[in-house]
Amino acid sequence: MRANLSSGLCQDVMKQMSPPRLGEHFYKPVQEEKLFPGSKAVIKKTLRTQYAKTLCSSIIDHLVNAAATLPIDSIQENYVREVQNSIFSIVYPTPFKSRVVLVVVSQFGSWAGQLGDGRAHLIGVYTNRNGDGRAVLHSSVREFLGSEAMHFLGIPTSRAASLVVSDDEVWRDRFYDGNIKKERGAVVLRVATSWFRIGSLEILALARELDLLRTLLDLVISEHFPSINVNDSNRYLAFFSKVVSETAHLIALWMSVGFAHGVCNTDNFSLLSITIDYGPFGFMDSYDPDFVPNTSDDERRYKIGNQANVGMFNLNKLVQALNPLLDPRQKQLASQILEGYPEQYYKQYVIVPAPLLISFTELFKAKLGLLGDSEEDGYLIAFLLKLMEDTKADFTMTFRQLSEVSQDQLKELSIPQIELSMEDLN
Repeated sequence: MRANLSSGLCQDVMKQMSPPRLGEHFYKPVQEEKLFPGSKAVIKKTLRTQYAKTLCSSIIDHLVNAAATLPIDSIQENYVREVQNSIFSIVYPTPFKSRVVLVVVSQFGSWAGQLGDGRAHLIGVYTNRNGDGRAVLHSSVREFLGSEAMHFLGIPTSRAASLVVSDDEVWRDRFYDGNIKKERGAVVLRVATSWFRIGSLEILALARELDLLRTLLDLVISEHFPSINVNDSNRYLAFFSKVVSETAHLIALWMSVGFAHGVCNTDNFSLLSITIDYGPFGFMDSYDPDFVPNTSDDERRYKIGNQANVGMFNLNKLVQALNPLLDPRQKQLASQILEGYPEQYYKQYVIVPAPLLISFTELFKAKLGLLGDSEEDGYLIAFLLKLMEDTKADFTMTFRQLSEVSQDQLKELSIPQIELSMEDLN
């Protein structure tokens, strides 16, 4: 199970939840409490969880007020159906009352229809795993550590605020090979400035609920894109331009640290270009453009070397969702913006009020310590990556060891032989 919070206040909350000073009994359990009557799940309350609970009340107040203008499904009974004219659907997972974000989505390049987004409840969420709505401890710990690592690497991401362990037994076929094992359940509380994603707009455009599409877009723009005037007739074009630029930057950052998302469907691409949905992600060891951490991706669609292409595919789905709100001139300009995506990804500096968006080439030049501009920079980077692929060099340690070559050694061309593999460090 995963609980998500969404608000512009989240960053302030995360700062306030800093680690305690030495000598503080911040993690001392004070009591145990059943998650809900009759449940085996136990919350071990600590001073940290009590503190977080107090802080989160202000977040919830803010997000409820921000979303109050968006329509909620009037039917509250739980059965399979198509939901119309709504952004949220009320669900009642015990003991939470929450709102599920509705999306339609392109999964693995194919249309998947309407989904209730299991990773984007406003307050509480159950992640669907074979229908039981639970997550397990090992994947929850992995998700917690992975997202925090991405944050401290400087990559835009949702954050993990807490991890609660349950005594419930959960059965999982971890590698989809028929070997089902019993694992321990867990709950991750995630924080992000917004959980709306490309699929959030696709569902409204395809249902031709254009007034609702316009309402949601205007809310997203007013809340998260302050440089865009919500009354400007070209606001959706400006919004699309920013999402294209920031998506190119995000994927370039992924590539610079060897991060493979694993499930780059349109429901997993944030409109704010932050990393969300830490499912079958992975960090590449030996450099391999065909690396794919998702064992269910048999066609290797989301391999690390294809992430930039998938980004363009998803942005094309976004512009299709925006098209009903654009006039002919704006549609033509939007197509031109999308055509500029490869240039923004590979080469171009994109200057916006904040932050500075840097391309794939510039990021790898920085990793190699290349100064200035040269027409041969791109060739040098491509040559190195191909050499790393052929020799199966470790992606992270290659750049770490190259950084240890001194300036004098470079001038004299007396560079010592470097063994670029993790095995040689053991």
